[in-house]
Formats: sequence, structure tokens, C-alpha cells
Amino acid sequence: MSYKPAELNGDLVNQLQQFEQDLQKQTSGNIVVIAYEYEPDGEKSQA
Repeated sequence: MSYKPAELNGDLVNQLQQFEQDLQKQTSGNIVVIAYEYEPDGEKSQA
């Protein structure tokens, strides 16, 4: 099994960035949200 960076459109990236900001405010921490896609073994993409 492996993970690759998720391919997100601009709207989804903006939503994740807003989520990061909300978490940072709630925790007073430096929070980073990272999006990956799961790739089961034997289903590697041809990037």
C-alpha cells in the first residue's frame, strides 16, 4: 500500500486552507493539513 499527494481542485484546496486556519485558532498551534490518496498495492498510477 502507498499514498500519493491528492489531486485537488482550487475550491477544495481553499476549503483545506480554511480548515487549517480554523484549527490553528482553536489550538493556538501551527497546524498543517495534508491530503493524500490511498493506493492499494498493484495499483500504482502512471505519473
